[in-house]
Amino acid sequence: MNLEEIYQEVLPYLSNPKEVEDFLDSHKESSPEEIIKDINQKIGGMEASLKTDFRILLNALEKAL
Repeated sequence: MNLEEIYQEVLPYLSNPKEVEDFLDSHKESSPEEIIKDINQKIGGMEASLKTDFRILLNALEKAL
């Protein structure tokens, strides 16, 4: 599954889809493992709804692996 498919799968559950899309756009050349690492590093300082969105994305990425 590619990043676009994963994004489309989680899109209905996101409160901040633009931020998630921007993050994925900036990681198009990254491996899924690198993306997961970056999400885990960034997630601590995020506000609640954005943190939830990135956890949804993280779960989808981990499931796809």
